[in-house]
Amino acid sequence: MGGIKVRFMGTFRWASGTEETEIEIPEQADVRKALEILFARTEELRSIAGENTRLDPRPNMIVLVNEVEIGLLRGLETSLQAGDTLTLIPTAHGG
Repeated sequence: MGGIKVRFMGTFRWASGTEETEIEIPEQADVRKALEILFARTEELRSIAGENTRLDPRPNMIVLVNEVEIGLLRGLETSLQAGDTLTLIPTAHGG
């Protein structure tokens, strides 16, 4: 088990009440598992992420692992290691 840093952008920052946090993830966790852990924390995060957070939250957000969009990696199955940074960016935002 290890910790990863989670950075919040836009409305995710408002919903989480912080710019960044750390969460503990199990060994061999992937992005999907980290998002499950994260969205279990607050209703506000779940409401912004959308109804289908367990299936695929990406229509409502851009997800980066160490500044690389997960679509360029292995999607939600992208492995995470202790010390990685997960960044959540909502797709709907003001200008």
